[in-house]
Amino acid sequence: MKKLYLIALFSWIAFVSFGADGNSGKKLDHVFVYSGDEVTSKMIYIYDSDGSLKQLETLMPDNSGELANNGKEVYGYDEQGRMNDYESYHSLRPTVVATNTIRKEG
Repeated sequence: MKKLYLIALFSWIAFVSFGADGNSGKKLDHVFVYSGDEVTSKMIYIYDSDGSLKQLETLMPDNSGELANNGKEVYGYDEQGRMNDYESYHSLRPTVVATNTIRKEG
């Protein structure tokens, strides 16, 4: 009887742990940011085929209330998966406002 109880307990624990893990490994593709009932921005996440974050776009309401592209951040990675490049663009300024390239010495 004790053995049957332990088998049932371990089976239930395994079932619960696999069921709870159903969303693991999934990545966000967008997020809405609210202030009260109003949408203040939408952030869109774009990933590489290997799962690394490649780009983050920010949409904000324009004068007509429609979400319009307001900014973009681009990420670059080296062959070992370390971030080595970051660029930030904003619609108010059509040029690159921040570029940071990280290089390993040696």
